[in-house]
Amino acid sequence: MKRFFKIVGILVLVAVFVVAALVGTAEFLHWWSESRLDALVAKLPPGTSYSVATEQLGQPTEIVVDPSYMRALRRSKAQTDLPGAKLNLFVYHRSVVFYWVLVFTDAEAKTIQHAEWNTM
Repeated sequence: MKRFFKIVGILVLVAVFVVAALVGTAEFLHWWSESRLDALVAKLPPGTSYSVATEQLGQPTEIVVDPSYMRALRRSKAQTDLPGAKLNLFVYHRSVVFYWVLVFTDAEAKTIQHAEWNTM
């Protein structure tokens, strides 16, 4: 009987370690993706040509011109609305989670006014 409880205890301990390893791996991948996104968005400062964004991210998945929809997608709510802007949505996927890279451009889509990322 003692041996049975030792085996069950070891199996429970192994299960706890496996779950902890899975949670740790998921957290690391989340942190890693967000740090890569921060670095990517830092390469897209205001005034940069829109072609830099398309070189880095490819073609946008969606283009939004509705200001209320733009406000809903923005992560940085503190900033004011950008007048006459178009929102170009790029999909970014390097790990388990998909992200949007939001690139706000002027009406002619020649220069970047603001760039950020958000989860899908």
